[in-house]
Amino acid sequence: MPAGLSNFPAFAKQLPGVFVMSPEPILAAWNPKLVPAGQVPTSYAQLVAAIQSNPGVFAHKLVTYPIDNALGYAAIYGMEQIVGKDTVNTWLNSLGPNSKSFGEGLDAMKEVLQGGSSYDWTVSGLAKGVLSSLISSGLAQYGYMTDATPLVPRGIAVTQGSKSPASAELFLDFLFSKAGQDALCKGGFTADMNNYKAVDGCVGDLADVYAHVAEKNTYLVPFSKAVVDAQPEIVARWNKAFGR
Repeated sequence: MPAGLSNFPAFAKQLPGVFVMSPEPILAAWNPKLVPAGQVPTSYAQLVAAIQSNPGVFAHKLVTYPIDNALGYAAIYGMEQIVGKDTVNTWLNSLGPNSKSFGEGLDAMKEVLQGGSSYDWTVSGLAKGVLSSLISSGLAQYGYMTDATPLVPRGIAVTQGSKSPASAELFLDFLFSKAGQDALCKGGFTADMNNYKAVDGCVGDLADVYAHVAEKNTYLVPFSKAVVDAQPEIVARWNKAFGR
């Protein structure tokens, strides 16, 4: 068990020997040349409404992960835990017909940057680091969806039969220390140590998420059988909304 684990949220330990290295928020990203500053949706409810009120910018111009992508599925599962199945299904019924899906996040972002689409509504939290230079040049922007921001965990564990378990344990100890959190944060991951203070160059931590989204509107998708068991129903509803 990492030496500093007591300094982290309870969800940092998911199972015996299985820990959360980074609780990755699902973001939105857009092309600021296509989406004027005053017209940027900051929630899924606003995005759904914008398809009708501003079709020139949003209708048939959205991108997302497909449901068979682990991050894409976790995003929908997490949304349902925050706002409920009926609300998410209503969103999907509008978003599906107006969205292209990309199995690779970079392909989806390329679509947005090149102007083929205007808005990506399920973006990996790691994009914070990737987008930093594009943001400074005015080519892209990202933000949090205030009505539902799932946190998708990137897990880490020392595997049975590992050749260097002591070295692996030392690495875990490092990750769950202030120095390790600084390194993760600078790399675009989400530092989640309690009372963590971001260092220079850090592009996000859990406190930053909560500064933009009420904590009650976030949800850490757990490593649990319940997530697996919900898959057939969620996949069926997603496929129906997307006409698959």
